[in-house]
This record gives sequence, C-alpha cells and structure tokens, in this order.
Amino acid sequence: MKEGFTKNWQITGFFALLILGFLLISGCTQDNNKYCSDNFPGTVYDPSSKMCEHTPTPISSEPIVGIWQWTAVDGSKVYTFTFFSDGNFSFTDSSDPKTLPGTWSKVRENEYLIAYTSGKNQALLYHPTTDTFTMPEFSVIVYRLGKEPVSTFTSSRMTIEPIKGVERSTANIQIVGSVFGLASNPSAGINEIRFSIGLAPGAPAIDLTKMKIVFSTPTTIPIILTQDVTASTSVFTTKLHGATQVNSMKANEQVEITFFVAPVGPNTKMNIELRPSVGAALPFSKTAPPTISANNVLY
Repeated sequence: MKEGFTKNWQITGFFALLILGFLLISGCTQDNNKYCSDNFPGTVYDPSSKMCEHTPTPISSEPIVGIWQWTAVDGSKVYTFTFFSDGNFSFTDSSDPKTLPGTWSKVRENEYLIAYTSGKNQALLYHPTTDTFTMPEFSVIVYRLGKEPVSTFTSSRMTIEPIKGVERSTANIQIVGSVFGLASNPSAGINEIRFSIGLAPGAPAIDLTKMKIVFSTPTTIPIILTQDVTASTSVFTTKLHGATQVNSMKANEQVEITFFVAPVGPNTKMNIELRPSVGAALPFSKTAPPTISANNVLY
C-alpha cells in the first residue's frame, strides 16, 4: 500500500513539475511578446532567435500591392516599384536595365518596409485618400501605374496633364518603364532587346505561351518570335521579377521580356508589336541612340 502511494505521488509530482514549467515558459513568452509589441509594433518574440521579429500577415489584400511609378522632375528617368502579393518586391530605373529585388512587409496600418537583398531598408507611407505613397527620405509622391500626372516641359514652365489610363492603349498589356537595347559588341550594334510589361488596369490574366512578338527595322523583314525558356532571334523569354520563368501574367505582376536580334546600328528605328492571344495588339517603335554602348535606353 505504501509502495503504491509513493509511486502515485511521484507520478503526480512529475506532472505538477511539467505544468509548472509550462506556466513559467508561457509567462516568460507573454512578457517578451508584450515587450516586443509595446516597443516594436507589429512584432512578436521569437524564442529561437531571442529577438523581436515581424509577424507574417496576410498581405495579398494590402493596398500597396501593384505597380507604382515616380518620374524624375526633369522627366529624364522613371522609377518603377512593384509590390507582389507574395511579399516580393522589385525596383527598376529606366536608365539602368538591372532590377533590384527585395521583399516588403507591413509594419503597421498604411506603413510598410522594403528590404532590398543588398541589405538596404526603405520605409514608406501609403495614403488611402489619394492612392499614393511617399518615402520619408525623399520629397516625392509615387503614383499607381497609369495614375501619375504627365509632365510637359518647356523652357519657361511646366504644365501638368492628367493621364486617362484607358485612353493610352486599348490593349490588355502595357509597357512598364523603359525599353533597353543591349550590345555584346557595341561596335557591331545592339543585339538584345529587353523590357517589362504589365496588365492594363482591369485587364484579365493572359497566357504568355500564346503571345507573339513581331520585330522589324526599315531594312529587315518582320520576324515573328514565340515564347520559350531560352532567348534567341526567334524566341523571347518571360521572367517574373526578371528572374523566374513564367507562362502567364496576372494583375499587379511585372514580366520581363528578352530576345535577340540581328545587330542594329546607331539611329536605327525598331518596330515591335506584342500580339496576345486575347485583346488588341500593342505596337510601338524605338530608336537606337547615336552612339551605342553595352547598355542603351532606346528612345
């Protein structure tokens, strides 16, 4: 009888210690969580790193998701910010073919943080009443794609004209940022074309595998290119965020198009037409600069 009582007491004591330990740990975690939330809003205590970490939030419905643009005051550059619904981010400068990738997160209501893979962080504030955002370190207003006022510069004044997005093109797709001409051998001419596209506001998703691109110059016959995984003079590639090959494009996505051409010399006009399987085609023309370098902005 005494032996059975001792065994039961030992078992009861063991479970009591477990419960006590659990309560102590829970109490510590709750205290740490309170410290994090009070001092660093939007974070919780992570026992593994012993630091206050930002909590993952459902971000697909955040208003910052989409493509945004900011044009330099003199109109010489266009900066494009793309916030993907999965938390990824990309930044492009119209004067540079490189894409700067990163991620974004919500800090608190209408406040977000961009974390570039290079290590730089950038805060921004979203303004619901105007559907714009600003960055504390810059005195600029960034507009959603298709909503930025058009600046017309003269020698003495600048006039502002509102953009009516639906009047810019009847196609379901539109060019995002600049069109670049790259030259592996500048003395021979431009032999690679690169630009990004996005869906027009309200346009449905498109199947990129069924899209065609027609390229020509005044001295060459039109070449029809099809989509695949390796770029050539007859094939164009489609990469989300400039990195991952994709076969479709949805709202708020930015897809980089790349293909090769026979060398194009200085001051040569290039005609490009995007033909999706659904919706109107998007034709446009660009001209090579007078002096060709490795990276060129076509105008």
